[in-house]
Order: sequence, then structure tokens, then C-alpha cells
Amino acid sequence: MKWSIALFLTLALLAGCAKTVSTNLATGQGLVAGRQLGRTAVLVWFGFEANDAKGKKKIERVQEIVTTRFARLPGTTLGGDDALAKALEPLAWRDASDVELLAAARKAGCDSVALVEVAACGGELSIGLMPLPVWAVTTRFSYRLRLLDVQSGTLVQSAMRGRQTGGAYTVRGLDALMRDFDADLASVLTFAAPQAGLETH
Repeated sequence: MKWSIALFLTLALLAGCAKTVSTNLATGQGLVAGRQLGRTAVLVWFGFEANDAKGKKKIERVQEIVTTRFARLPGTTLGGDDALAKALEPLAWRDASDVELLAAARKAGCDSVALVEVAACGGELSIGLMPLPVWAVTTRFSYRLRLLDVQSGTLVQSAMRGRQTGGAYTVRGLDALMRDFDADLASVLTFAAPQAGLETH
């Protein structure tokens, strides 16, 4: 019996595969080749609390991923976050309108403002023991990104993104979740070739 269970678990590990379900709602012109964001304030909000052993680590790593991705964009320098927040006082940036955000960004000397709201970032482990050992691991994240051009006041990009990955006998952890988030954000912040005209799909 022990050998049969061991064989079953080995086969399950080899056969286990993760299913991915993605959400992508995007509007705006997006990042077009040749556009330079200039001095960009990147403001990040987290909708989950750091109330577990990995909560604080998740927040730190997501914050690092977001700032790193924006810092890598051509013609972009990060800065003005604190000055923008001070110009908005007593409002928090999530309570401010776009008009108020843009006015504060101009005072702070920003060319662009990136607003990233991370609603969820975590995982679940489910275990069943009867009649045979079964486990399932699911990781998920969801976030909203908005990018504003300060001088023109236009919405360059707005994206609501999400991804859930997992399934029976899959092995996934924090590193896999962070890789998924980083790859997804990188795909959003990809410069597209300029279009000569409108395309019909």
C-alpha cells in the first residue's frame, strides 16, 4: 500500500500541470515608440494587508518590480512621488480626481504620473486525503494601472489585469507568483510601433 501511494504521488508530481486564466481590459493609446515619459511619479497602492509571514515580503517585492519596470522604460526617470503627495494634501492620491492629480504633478515638476493599484497578490493551498492524497495550489494577482501625461492631461494608458494559475498537483510558490506578475507588467509596459492609421479587427 505504501509503495502504491508513493508511486501515485510521484506520477501526480510529474503529471501535474497548471492552468492559467487571465484578465486583460486595456484602453488608451498605450506606449508608442518614440514617446518619452520624462520625470515620472510612480504611486503604488496595495489592497491586501501584510498580515502574514510573507505579506510584507510580497509588498516589498511588488513595489520593487513596479519601480524597476518603469525605471527601465526609455526616456524615463523616476521622481516626484513625495512632492506630488505633499501637493495633494490633505487628499490621498486615490481620493483625488485626475484634475487634482495633474495639478499636483505640475507643482511637483512631473512629466508623467503612473498609478498602480494592486488589489490581490497571493495563493491558496488545498489538501484532500480521501480516498487518495490530493492537493491543489493556486496563485493569483490582479491590478489596475493608469498612466497620465501631465502636460496634455491625457490618459496614455489604462489597464486592468489579472491572472490565476494553478491546479491539482502543481507546485507553485512566491517566486513563481512574482515572476508571473513581473512578466505581466512587462507586457503592459511594452512600446508598440507607431501606427500610420486605424486598424480594424
